[in-house]
Amino acid sequence: MNNKIKKILFPTLLIVTILTLTTGCFEKRTTIEHKEDNIDLKINIMEKLKAKVSKDIKDFKSSRESAMIMTKNFNISIEINKDMSYDEYKGSFEKLKKGHSKLKDYKEVTYSGLKGFQNYNESYMRYEVYLPIKGSNDRCLQLNIYSTLNRDEETKKQYKTKEVQDTLNHVKVKYTKPKENKKK
Repeated sequence: MNNKIKKILFPTLLIVTILTLTTGCFEKRTTIEHKEDNIDLKINIMEKLKAKVSKDIKDFKSSRESAMIMTKNFNISIEINKDMSYDEYKGSFEKLKKGHSKLKDYKEVTYSGLKGFQNYNESYMRYEVYLPIKGSNDRCLQLNIYSTLNRDEETKKQYKTKEVQDTLNHVKVKYTKPKENKKK
């Protein structure tokens, strides 16, 4: 190999390796899975958060939640909304978005390549992130972010942390169309 190439290649590889190691690109992750009807949800969460998943109703903040991801500083509940007629949903994510767009803390967001929206719900002291489920006309994914301290200012602070944002950016949701029964 040419000496000029070696002089360029070695420092470049060294810099890339150092940057990769220091930015956490090799962060160990745990996959949290949740299945509900024809929807598979997978969230790759940083292992250092020591997240636990609860399906116990005593850990939920509302009756619509079906699972709670619990960490030391924040919790994320999972809702796979079906009956959203109270929110003008009626099978259209765009209608749902439009209905929420008038709220004070409404903001369009993109997590994991899914274009959705968020708002802050003062009654529950939580951020609500709504994401569409591709292929499903009657469901959407709602992730609710709570601070474990149960205070407005703490929830708003937690939502902006690297850990929460990273978790939201590692969500995969898949809808599988139900098989039709064939009559003979």
